[in-house]
Amino acid sequence: MYELNCFEFLAECDWSIFLARYQQVATLHAEMVHWIIQVLLRLAPNQPNSPLEAVESSMATTDTIPQIQEKASVVFDKLTRFSNYITGCCSNIVTEEMQKRLDEGAEDADHELRDLKKLKV
Repeated sequence: MYELNCFEFLAECDWSIFLARYQQVATLHAEMVHWIIQVLLRLAPNQPNSPLEAVESSMATTDTIPQIQEKASVVFDKLTRFSNYITGCCSNIVTEEMQKRLDEGAEDADHELRDLKKLKV
C-alpha cells in the first residue's frame, strides 16, 4: 500500500472538495448553535421583576415551539446525511487498517471500525 506523508497528502488534496466539506460543517454548526439558542430562550424562566414589554419583546423575536421542532428535524436530517457521508468515505480506510492490525495479531483490531459504525445514526 502506498503511504503519503503529510505534505504529499496536502499537495494531492482536492481543495475544492475540502472547502465544500468545511463549509458544510460550518453551516451545520451554525444551524445547531442557532437552534440551541432558540431552545434556551424558550426554556429560560422570565425574571420576576422583568417588565411585561421586555418579556413580550423577547418572545416575539424567538422561534415558536413548532418552528423549533421543525428546525430540530431539519438539522437532524442534515447531520444524519453528513454522518453517513463521512462514514462512507472512511469505511475503506478503516477496514484496511483493521485488516493490517489483524494480520499483525493486534488485540482489539476492530475498535476503530466499531467507533466508525457508532457515527452512523
